[in-house]
Amino acid sequence: AWEAEFYDQEEEREPTEEEAAETIQRIPQAVEAWGIEIEVFAECRFPEDVSNIVSMKKQFNEIDFDQSGQIDKHEMKVALGKLGMDLSEEQIATLLSEGDESSDAELDFGEFVAFVARFKSSKEEKNHQAMGRKASVGLGDAMQNMNLVRVETEFGSEMVVQRKEVAAWEAFMEFPDPLHWACGKGDLVAVKQFILGTEGAPKIRAGY
Repeated sequence: AWEAEFYDQEEEREPTEEEAAETIQRIPQAVEAWGIEIEVFAECRFPEDVSNIVSMKKQFNEIDFDQSGQIDKHEMKVALGKLGMDLSEEQIATLLSEGDESSDAELDFGEFVAFVARFKSSKEEKNHQAMGRKASVGLGDAMQNMNLVRVETEFGSEMVVQRKEVAAWEAFMEFPDPLHWACGKGDLVAVKQFILGTEGAPKIRAGY
């Protein structure tokens, strides 16, 4: 029974009346200040949700340097280059296609937000990340959670975007003492993988 406490998902709480009122107040302000379509805020329940959309708009504007309101292949390539990622033209096209709902080979802001949301780190993943990764938001965070892989289909070979499947122990390898970090976070799956050396994890013994 004690193990279950570590794995119980935190129940999604409802916003307080004050939070709900502040959220409702912030949305039209953001719409007016940033020119964001109100539909983009449909899932916002807390004030910080509105703040996150505004932060995404700032990032979108930086990427969309010609201010066309759309992110094209060249702009995406430049943005990823700033993140230290050198992707091929085919990979860039695959990324845009993954998020493009209007079939124009570009991403508008609504598509950009939806695309990033599909690959962003969960609260649990953020909790396990070191500060450098924890600070990564928006496109940078999403890109670290996806793989571009080539698969064979009935129509031939094609590039697709997949969310990375990461073993529990891998989340702690960026820390100097991964076993103790896993213990501290209460991640019993990762602890077991380190001690037994399963799922590809390096076998690590506690020093006490």
